Amino acid sequence: MSTHKPDKEPAKSAVPDRGESTGLMEPMLVSESSGRRTQLADLSVELAAKSAAFRHSLPRGVLISLARLVRSMNCYYSNLIEGHDTHPIDIERALKHDYSADPKKRDLQEEAIAHIAVQEWIDEGGLNGRATMQDGIIEVHRRFCELLPTDLLWVENPDTKERVEVVAGKLRDRDVAVGRHVPVSPGALPRFLTRFEESTQSSPRPAPTTACFGFTRSWMEMAALRGSCPMPCSGKRSTPRAFGPSRAALPATRRPTSNILLPVTCSAATIWTVAAR
Repeated sequence: MSTHKPDKEPAKSAVPDRGESTGLMEPMLVSESSGRRTQLADLSVELAAKSAAFRHSLPRGVLISLARLVRSMNCYYSNLIEGHDTHPIDIERALKHDYSADPKKRDLQEEAIAHIAVQEWIDEGGLNGRATMQDGIIEVHRRFCELLPTDLLWVENPDTKERVEVVAGKLRDRDVAVGRHVPVSPGALPRFLTRFEESTQSSPRPAPTTACFGFTRSWMEMAALRGSCPMPCSGKRSTPRAFGPSRAALPATRRPTSNILLPVTCSAATIWTVAAR
């Protein structure tokens, strides 16, 4: 049972808000009083410096090719974690518009193309400093979903078999389950997203590695966007329902799709080594 006290005044909206405290997703940054903060900051600065030096040492042609390779690699492993096994060869074929005749396999190839396209947009500065802001996060979701095949834009409640459409760029309006975790009520999302923004906008820019994991935990707590497994919920977050593997923020059908928001949140800290779905 969580020890966090509910906010005094739950937000009034058409969707249920059970008044959960935004403290549920804290801490998002390493505390200034932490004895390891300086050490972590030094290591992250060193990592960023070495990464920048390596980048600038490469000829432009090699840099472009390497970036493409890394995006494909991230796409493969990210989706593999979700149970979407799209072989690297099939990803390369899809990049050349060579799609499988098998509908399910083709869907996964199109999902991979969507993942790579949105990651490239992010890498080229598409978010423009909005990586941890609500409008930037929603735009990533919208762009990704708009590129997905129709069959991957539906999720199913394993208990009731109800099918729910994933709407591009829309916050969820019902309770969901993420594995064994039951995220906050849908009406609480605006409050949580506001707190998420405040933690990165009002404080000094956090060092990459000291911010990344806190941000990831925050997203798991919110599961903000349409695409997580829908579920009937009594409102008791202490008794989560196990619906099998699921992902916090992105769309899915047989299982949720890619991790694109993870690298997105980390990119605010100038790092996305974990792949962003």
